[in-house]
Amino acid sequence: MSVRGWFAILSLVPAVAACRARPSTPETASARIGIAGDGTASPDTAGCGFVPRMVHEHPDELLAEYLRRDGDGEFARSDSWRDEAMACPAHAPGWDGFTLISSYRSTPLGSTTDTARYLVSYTRLGLLEQDSAGFLVRSDSGQERDTVFLVRTAFGWRIGDWDEEPHLLPEGALKLPTLRERDRKALQAMAP
Repeated sequence: MSVRGWFAILSLVPAVAACRARPSTPETASARIGIAGDGTASPDTAGCGFVPRMVHEHPDELLAEYLRRDGDGEFARSDSWRDEAMACPAHAPGWDGFTLISSYRSTPLGSTTDTARYLVSYTRLGLLEQDSAGFLVRSDSGQERDTVFLVRTAFGWRIGDWDEEPHLLPEGALKLPTLRERDRKALQAMAP
């Protein structure tokens, strides 16, 4: 192989490594997608599927809308709004099950001009699992808490690296297409 061929192969190594890396802090999330005005990165330097469209001007509003849509069951399937809300939508996994919740709350933990951090708390009722007959409710009550980072990009605010499975309120879970009848009745009893 020629020297030029080796250089071509070696030049791909950083891109492949970046695509496999997962940001766990606002700094690494910002570095991968290019924070607003830094001019060092294109909107999709890491193969993240970043949607280069101006959206989400305020981090508080973005997270509030994300949590509302999540509870309503919109992310139980592919969703273009979610793709525009995430910094790396192509890295989001597909889910076979969901978490059933009765409530959620977000608490700001701090922010800078380019990052915002929140604590998201859920009151868990159970899990929505799937088998060949459809979704079923498995009771598993408790509290869940997770920290989420938002980053400001040249195209507005995005949710950094947060691959939580969807958290559905009972009324959102009732929209699932295949629910066993006894589980549908249980969800109807839980819904307001």
